[in-house]
Amino acid sequence: EITQQTRALYGMNEESLLESIDKSHATCMNELAPDHTLSDALAKGLDTWLESDCDEQLLLHIPFHVPVDVLAVRFAAGVHDDEAPRTVHFFANKHSMDFDDATTLRPTWSVELSASDTAMAGRLVRVDDCLALRHIVELTIFVEDNQGSAPTTRIATLELVGKGLASTDMANLKECSS
Repeated sequence: EITQQTRALYGMNEESLLESIDKSHATCMNELAPDHTLSDALAKGLDTWLESDCDEQLLLHIPFHVPVDVLAVRFAAGVHDDEAPRTVHFFANKHSMDFDDATTLRPTWSVELSASDTAMAGRLVRVDDCLALRHIVELTIFVEDNQGSAPTTRIATLELVGKGLASTDMANLKECSS
């Protein structure tokens, strides 16, 4: 369901990209498994969450069924403001990244989230480089730090907003017999 905030910001052509995410192949490094995982942040609502395990950093790998344009992001931490993400780096179409890659490679786009961007249900933050996250099939998100001095980072909701591009869904292809 597209939110009214999304409609007001972008219009009717943009939508939540949740259904375009290949959740069976989405992964997160440094998540507090099995209790608070990436699938919790992709679920609707603030009653479940993704939480980092041993420090404030997270590395999310999100593949899509079809190429997408990501036009805005929303991170929500619920009532845990000090655990909300602050510095977030996005890498388009980078496969199999680790934390060393995330700290040394140049990100496609980065954002410094304010406390008001992540408070309660969060606020949509527009991708300010109009070409940065276009035509992507994989998105790696590196959460470098959080809003406060909390030892872990918490994401109750992660929403990617944009549009899916007309394409062949590779997951639906079947092998031909000759």
